Amino acid sequence: MEVCTGEVVVIIGPSGSGKSTLLRCVCGLEKLDKGTIYVDGQRVANTLTLRGKVGMVFQDLHTFPHMSVLDNISLGPRLVKKFPKAKAERIANELLELVDLKDKRKAYPGELSGGQRQRVAIARSLAMGPKLMLFDEITSALDRELVMDVLQLMKKLAEEGMTMLVVTHELWFAANVAHRVVFFDEGRIVEEGPPGEIFSSPREKRTRSFIGEISMPTMINPSEGR
Repeated sequence: MEVCTGEVVVIIGPSGSGKSTLLRCVCGLEKLDKGTIYVDGQRVANTLTLRGKVGMVFQDLHTFPHMSVLDNISLGPRLVKKFPKAKAERIANELLELVDLKDKRKAYPGELSGGQRQRVAIARSLAMGPKLMLFDEITSALDRELVMDVLQLMKKLAEEGMTMLVVTHELWFAANVAHRVVFFDEGRIVEEGPPGEIFSSPREKRTRSFIGEISMPTMINPSEGR
């Protein structure tokens, strides 16, 4: 599988099919048994080879509870990229404006809603200036009314050209934002194609069975797949 610059690829499939494992391999958190992964022309060996190139947002928020929102976001650029504090905080403030949380810069994660904390986690990953963003079921732990806020932020990133590999059960996002949808089962790619094709007329029997078990998303423009 290849993901091109500026492309949004959504991975769907049953639980335990290997979707999250794939993302963890891409960002160097899991060792490969076989095969090779390249990011921006560089072979993935471990997390050190990918510093500043790949950002990952997890299902579990992993924000530092003892640090303010501003410090959560600016920490990475200061420690890893050795940016001066003023530059790191300027980047953090710009990202807080992007995720619509500028008024929460001095707040602590425990004072935020789940959706707000997840937007902080996204901003923290973006602060490193990644070329590729990985999202692993980041809305699964959120209340339904908070899900759309996060999905709309991801949609905004997609519209700005961010390369994204997304594992999600939010089929609205897959149908209306993804360039391609990849169906995973038992650690293998069963089928991939434009959202309109995958959701409306999948070729493979296993894909048809999976699609038949889920609620079909509303597509803004099925003919274009976005």
